[in-house]
Amino acid sequence: MSQKAMGEYLSVPWRTYQNYETGSREMPVDFALAYCEKLDIRIDWLIDGTGGQRRQSGLASLKVTLLKIDDQARATGSALPLESIADIAVRLLKKERDGHAITDQDFKDYIELKRES
Repeated sequence: MSQKAMGEYLSVPWRTYQNYETGSREMPVDFALAYCEKLDIRIDWLIDGTGGQRRQSGLASLKVTLLKIDDQARATGSALPLESIADIAVRLLKKERDGHAITDQDFKDYIELKRES
């Protein structure tokens, strides 16, 4: 998409968008957030290129979490019942929603707790 088309799409003059893109003008925070929302882009990716470019929908995030729990459980020797996988996913996603990063160790710890119960 051209800078002119992108400016129109984002409802800013194309020169303004061009200046944001080239770095000759700092992008205001409210515009950056609206930009990310409209294009479904992660703010950390926009700022410094880290993390994945696209945000995950709640459903996509749930699917990734469920699959990772199942994969890690199988890798350690046995599958967990669906109810246990779902319970772990709920706990991990709540932790993430509360602002805490989910680590691989979190997955391992919750899987171990489920096996012990």
